[in-house]
Amino acid sequence: MKFKIDIDAEFYYKLESFCEGKEIQKHYLIKMLSWGKEPSKIKMFASIHYDILTFEFSVPKYFFGTNIFMFYPKDLAKVLNEIRSKFFKEFGLNLPEISEWVVQRVDLCYAYKLPSQKIAEDLLASIQNFDYPRKKTSTYPGSGISFSGSSYDITFYLKRNEFTSREKKYYRFDMTKFNKLANIASGVFRFEVSFRKSKIKHLFNKNTNYLNWISTREIIGHLNLYLKKVFGLASCTIASEIVAYNRLVKKYSDNKDTKQLVLFLLVYRLGKNGKYIISKMYNRSQIYRNKQKIADAGVTIVSNKKISKVNLAIPSKYAVNKSNDDVAVATHLT
Repeated sequence: MKFKIDIDAEFYYKLESFCEGKEIQKHYLIKMLSWGKEPSKIKMFASIHYDILTFEFSVPKYFFGTNIFMFYPKDLAKVLNEIRSKFFKEFGLNLPEISEWVVQRVDLCYAYKLPSQKIAEDLLASIQNFDYPRKKTSTYPGSGISFSGSSYDITFYLKRNEFTSREKKYYRFDMTKFNKLANIASGVFRFEVSFRKSKIKHLFNKNTNYLNWISTREIIGHLNLYLKKVFGLASCTIASEIVAYNRLVKKYSDNKDTKQLVLFLLVYRLGKNGKYIISKMYNRSQIYRNKQKIADAGVTIVSNKKISKVNLAIPSKYAVNKSNDDVAVATHLT
């Protein structure tokens, strides 16, 4: 998350001795703070106009020491109050109450612990031909896929691959712990929606603080909405080509139009070449209508892999953790 806190020049000058002098995007980087569980870091910035202090950090990494697990928002106030307390202890300065901290970025996520890494890999392979209107699609074969825009991003990725490639350096003196976490990350399929400040303002028509982000029910609503935007349905199950065909016939009867819809589906999921062919055969409105009709028949992800029992609707029985308390490595805030 990213928080903006209003300060004055006097406050800034008292912090100035800690400034590392590196200018980043019209801000001065003040300090990297190691206040949470290792190896988490908090980026603290101060505006060159001396009026804003910004904290940016991963809440799960702060709380658990890793973001393999999901952080549930019931403990968000506890985390922020602890940061406020530690700030006073280190700098001798009182920050405003956490209710005055304005949220400028929030990453909502859901992590599915699937039965095996192979199933997680097959699921990722099955969705890597999807796209998202008016967003840049970036595909990382065997790793993840993201749909990026100016105000929010949507990402699906394999947590084990990301953890072993990026986090290993932090555990070079504790490979036992690294291997344990890598084993937990095996089979974890992670879905993220990242809102920047313009999207947050659009959603709420106002600035928000932590109180707007502590309802698990509302966060689940946001996540299901964006599953639906990507796949056509939030309750998206994986179907084989035969199952997809049967669902379409059952919904629309076995006629010429339905057969054309089946052909549209099979060609469209071929990837870039299939999408190119479809774009030459249909206009945008026709493509949208066909995709919606397919989703209305209960067809979302089509795959010939053996992953048909997976349903991505949230909450899921595959949740990597169902609360903060059931994460073994999360004993208490230190």
